[in-house]
Amino acid sequence: MRKIYILKNHNNILGVYSSREKAERAKEKFIDIEIKYNNICDMEFHIQDYKVL
Repeated sequence: MRKIYILKNHNNILGVYSSREKAERAKEKFIDIEIKYNNICDMEFHIQDYKVL
């Protein structure tokens, strides 16, 4: 059994990652994009971990 990490924004899946570190880096990139385009209200990013067989 292993874990996968899913990056979400308002229940939209933005990416699936094999490690929390990769998911955190992707989250930072998405936040930078949101700031660049002034979409501050949509910055609710969540990382959820799931166990897969």
